[in-house]
Amino acid sequence: MTDGRYTYLRPCRDDLPVEYYSTMLMNTHGWFQPIQIPQEFEAGRFLPYTDSPVWRYPAMSYTRHPEPLLFDVQADPKQENNLTGQKLPEETQMRQLLIKALNELKAPESQYNRLELV
Repeated sequence: MTDGRYTYLRPCRDDLPVEYYSTMLMNTHGWFQPIQIPQEFEAGRFLPYTDSPVWRYPAMSYTRHPEPLLFDVQADPKQENNLTGQKLPEETQMRQLLIKALNELKAPESQYNRLELV
C-alpha cells in the first residue's frame, strides 16, 4: 500500500491460504509454469464488481515477510529503513488506508483474516 510518501507492507498469516479468483485456472506460482489444477475449486459469482462467474481456489503463500514494513520513500527511496514499531502515526494511517482500500474493493473476509486486520 502506498500513499505516494509511505509504502506499507503487511505480512500474512502463514497458516491461512490465499483465495485466488480468476476467469481461468492457472499456476499461482508463475505465469510461465505448467498449469496445476487445484484439488479444491469452485465456480460462481464471488466478485461483487462483475457479473462474470470466476473460479475460486485456495493456495498457500510462498513468500512473506515476518513483520509489517513501513518506509518513507521520499527520505529512503531504496526502502532500507523499516519504520514500524517506532509508534509513528503514519503506521496507523497506512494500516487504515489499507483497510479502506480493501473495503472499497469489497475484499472477502478471508483477506482481512490473513492480514490480521480484524
